Amino acid sequence: MSDLRFYNFNNSAKASRDENAKCYTRLMNFFLDLKDDHEFVSKLKDYHKQEWLRGPDDIFVWIPVLDRLNKLFKEIAEKYHLNINIPDLNGNNDKPSMNRTNSNESIDILNSDAYKNIFDSDSFNHMFVSNEFINNSNAEDKIKISYDAFLTQLPEDIEIFILDMINFILFLLENTFGGSVDSSLDGILPFLNVPNMEIKLGSMKTLSILSSRSFETFSCKKIFPTYILKKIVIIALYLLCSTPIQNVKDESFKLFKVLPKVLTNPLDLLGNTSFNLFEFLTKISSKPFDQEDNELIIPESNFLPFSFEYYSEKNDCSEIFKLDKETIMNTSYDDLLSLVKQQNLIPEHYWFKISIELYLVKTFATTKNKLNLKNDAAEIKKIFDLLNPFVQLKFYSVGLFSCSAYYKDVISLVCERDENILNCLGKLTFSGYSLEKEREELSLQDIIHSSLFALECISKEEMLLENINKHLFGNASYSYFTKLLERIRIALVTGKNIDTKYNVQFFSLLENHLWTFSDFSVNSDIVDKLTKILIIPDCKDYTTLCGVSKVLDACMKKSDSRTAFENAGGYTFLKTILNKEVDFCIDNPNMNEGVEYYTKVYRTVPFKQISFLSVIASLFSKIIEFDSNDKIKTLLDTAILNTLNKILLNRNIFGLTLLSKVLNIIQTLLNKDIVFFEILQEAGTISMVLDNFQGFVGPLSDLLLLLPNVVSTICLNKDGLQKVISKNILQYLFEPLKNVELAKNLLY
Repeated sequence: MSDLRFYNFNNSAKASRDENAKCYTRLMNFFLDLKDDHEFVSKLKDYHKQEWLRGPDDIFVWIPVLDRLNKLFKEIAEKYHLNINIPDLNGNNDKPSMNRTNSNESIDILNSDAYKNIFDSDSFNHMFVSNEFINNSNAEDKIKISYDAFLTQLPEDIEIFILDMINFILFLLENTFGGSVDSSLDGILPFLNVPNMEIKLGSMKTLSILSSRSFETFSCKKIFPTYILKKIVIIALYLLCSTPIQNVKDESFKLFKVLPKVLTNPLDLLGNTSFNLFEFLTKISSKPFDQEDNELIIPESNFLPFSFEYYSEKNDCSEIFKLDKETIMNTSYDDLLSLVKQQNLIPEHYWFKISIELYLVKTFATTKNKLNLKNDAAEIKKIFDLLNPFVQLKFYSVGLFSCSAYYKDVISLVCERDENILNCLGKLTFSGYSLEKEREELSLQDIIHSSLFALECISKEEMLLENINKHLFGNASYSYFTKLLERIRIALVTGKNIDTKYNVQFFSLLENHLWTFSDFSVNSDIVDKLTKILIIPDCKDYTTLCGVSKVLDACMKKSDSRTAFENAGGYTFLKTILNKEVDFCIDNPNMNEGVEYYTKVYRTVPFKQISFLSVIASLFSKIIEFDSNDKIKTLLDTAILNTLNKILLNRNIFGLTLLSKVLNIIQTLLNKDIVFFEILQEAGTISMVLDNFQGFVGPLSDLLLLLPNVVSTICLNKDGLQKVISKNILQYLFEPLKNVELAKNLLY
């Protein structure tokens, strides 16, 4: 995949990354020195089981490990002939089937003029050429390519080996930053072809996360070539998220038609409203057994007898491949795939699609068309276990596709085919922290994570945000955010069922949506709810609190938001939490003892805690910047000034990042009004800054760039200017120009 994207890193940035990578040589060799591949992957698996305590790594430093994993992926792909793409029919005559309309939605969108215009460029002038993935095009004419991999499961031990590698990569992506490692992970692309749903899902999830991270870093949106996008669209649009009730007898296979019928009383099918996946999953995972409508109705007419219409190249006409219920019930999924090959009727062009369709048919093939929630729990769990990864696969496909194309055109086409995709994603996302007790064995957590990820990917494009809100819940969409915020608060207060991963993604989504809400909605509800989460006593979920603080920070420019924050107890909390956390860190200076770092760390406070203190300091600084002098004077009591001084005096405990945040607070105050110089002078802060200034010159670019501003604001006062001159502070400002290590930080 290295040829799919260009990366314009300047030489200094590359030099910085190379130097940083040297610090990790010992860790990389810990894995790479193992010559046996199974021992290598086993060691990675053990590392995966450990809690990640240090801050996130630059993923660049892990490239040696990723390269070896990529080599293993490619060796497996070559051995089992996975390097295949959907072949064209003879003459590229892709005849649509006539009786299964939904199965061809994905083909329609790929062949549409709007879609072709999106990729109408020199680099995409061979769109959907069937064998783009094969490197040697001349060899293709001479060698018969095998497409059996679309319909053949890998040996079980190989599947486990692949999943161990994928799971480690996902673990690494959760604990690193940066996205420019495509050439070290392109070997995972062929594993979208295998029938094993867990491998297909893991591959899609990996690619979608990489795609999302690259979207944030680079302007080029043509991330994946069209031979990959073709498969993604087939998966994303094979199951639609809703269908009108008047079409329930239609033979097309649609997610929100099939799934609600699985669970809904037939009397509920009256009317013109559409059903949704949320209603199905809520019933199957948390509906009380003793309620009257506890039957799951399996819509056999949608699946059985199974028929798949295809274009026969041999006979130059449309033909139908059929399987009766008895065959479906008594034949394993693997054997069904083998049967397709043995028939030697369906062209290989359809094999990728039919493997997906047979998986879903097998998922819903049951002994009877009505299942009782209580008495048929085992069969219901079988349905859920098979459907769960497929729904995730669909949503991660949507997320990947959203980050891999020109949004304005492609997403509109996706939404046109899948009318309620945004509504579906929204309802699942906002079902997080449901008040109903969930059955542990039928947990929706992974599906909810995938829906939230997809929604977050779509919302990265600002022009789509208002449309997202409209499709979610109309003009009152903000109220669903506030209700969920209250449920998150309750979970954090009780300490039960906290989902930190969900919280981080949700607060990122909320921050993207803030500008689409009215000022009244933000000020009256959202800021109030966020503040009440932030001020929860003794909450140690620092990662969640960081997310809350960042959203609040984005709101603080408006006076009404600051008033709402103050009225909810935010101002008091800022002072209290800073005082409390700083004192605790000073009293316990060795909390970070035992955590292994591979680069030099200038603090003893654990990463999560120092990150929380840093975002709190940033929030404090934002309030100072925009609020009135009178309110700021109220904030700057003796206790908070003493706390700021403690941070200045304990650089070895709190590190450079928090130091820079405190210095930014000081320079913001001095820039705001001359009166604050006297307040800081009286508290001893000015003298403390100047007396320790030499020790503040450290290897952090933000800090080095801030120090001249701090000095200049102190010099605005006559007394301050005299002190700067008398202590010869200016000499320290030139240190980065004389010290190679410091200069590197400014350069990088």
